[in-house]
Amino acid sequence: MSKSKTIRLRKGVSIVLRGKQWHLTIVARGKRLRLSLETSNEELALAMAEEWAERTLGASGPPRFESFEGFAQEWLENQARRLRPSTVARYRTGISEACRRLSRRPLATITRADAARLAKAMRLDSKGNPRAYGTLRNLLAGLRVMFEDARHLELVTDNPFGQIGRLLRDVAPSRSEGNEAEDSAIPYTRDEQQRLLDAITDPQDHAAVLLALRAGLRRSEVLALVWDDVDLEGRYVHIRRRLSRGVIDVPKSKASARRVPLSEAVVRCLRSLRVSQKQRAVAVGGEVPAAVFPAHYRRTPLTEFQQEDRFSQRFMVALRSAGIERRTGQPFHQLRHSFASELLMSGVPIFKVSRWLGHASIQLTADTYGHLIPQPGEHETLDALDGDGFVPISATKMPHASEPARRRAASQARKPWTRKGLGGERVGDRTPDRRIKSPLLYQLSYAPGRIVAGPWGCARRTAGRRLGRRAASG
Repeated sequence: MSKSKTIRLRKGVSIVLRGKQWHLTIVARGKRLRLSLETSNEELALAMAEEWAERTLGASGPPRFESFEGFAQEWLENQARRLRPSTVARYRTGISEACRRLSRRPLATITRADAARLAKAMRLDSKGNPRAYGTLRNLLAGLRVMFEDARHLELVTDNPFGQIGRLLRDVAPSRSEGNEAEDSAIPYTRDEQQRLLDAITDPQDHAAVLLALRAGLRRSEVLALVWDDVDLEGRYVHIRRRLSRGVIDVPKSKASARRVPLSEAVVRCLRSLRVSQKQRAVAVGGEVPAAVFPAHYRRTPLTEFQQEDRFSQRFMVALRSAGIERRTGQPFHQLRHSFASELLMSGVPIFKVSRWLGHASIQLTADTYGHLIPQPGEHETLDALDGDGFVPISATKMPHASEPARRRAASQARKPWTRKGLGGERVGDRTPDRRIKSPLLYQLSYAPGRIVAGPWGCARRTAGRRLGRRAASG
């Protein structure tokens, strides 16, 4: 039996060699902490013990023995009362993975190096598939917020999960480096879309897929639709809610609450679905469902929303039946990409597509689908500037410019800013009184004149004012 070796660092702090690993023991104010340092190196164990003792005991105040798992559970319970269920579920996923590696560690002893090792370990999911950069950011976001709250409570001195981008710099390629947005937006071709619709035999699933293809709705928005949100006469659908993890929630963002126009084919499909639901409700003796795409039951009324996982399973079966290769990312979300790409390639303005998709900004639409927008040739674009309707602004000042060009440029420069008065005279601006626009423009608008310093440091043209008054009196 091997003998144990004990080294006392200071009062209440000691390390003990048990077997081949050093263990730390901290005793302070009636509380005891024991944990393994997971190293057999004595010098490294001494350094780790000093650092952890400093973090745990601190300069003053009670010892910080709060464990990571205990604080995380209490923090998630508090967040569930104030955040959306989908946000709490995303936080819980990342914190649960961290608990498997840091559960017994005191909260104050977790360092930046521990956060980096955790981010590296979370690079692969439970099936061994690599996670995308955005997925890792979402998983670590809950840890960052939790440690920030712990810092405000003075349980930790700093936030080891701050600046997530630096943590992931050597772990996963960033969105800009990997072109994740462009790679994931791989739309279905027209032939694949038709094969997919032909492979779906259920009329309800057929309508859901067609709605995503022709209106660009997310899966959560499609499954949360109720008939009160659908205007079949006006051919619009109103997005007011979403189905997230089995819970009806508000839309993803403020821009996601929107109104999307519907094509005639989608309206005919939804009307047919509505009629079939009414007939089935009468056959089983129930009420007409409020949901557009309710849960599938055989002999009971359709009154509940579908489960997202079961709907995705049926969609994957339809993809395989149609012989369509699976794209990167979520397969159903590629229907939304197909809707956006076809609109942009057909020349629909990007700001209108962004509004129909419910993006928070047009920049997101441009980053995701910008490579799909048809671009004219470089020389054709520049040659368009030499057309008959284009006259350089400097043509009125260039000495070598022809007289007709100068007159044409001068007249075009006047037209947008001149109008006729009540007596037929030409006045200089659509707003007669320039003081309505800006006091500074009012001072500088009269010519000719000399700019001098006026009251309170304002500039004014005295000569221009005198000339203006003489012209008015004459």
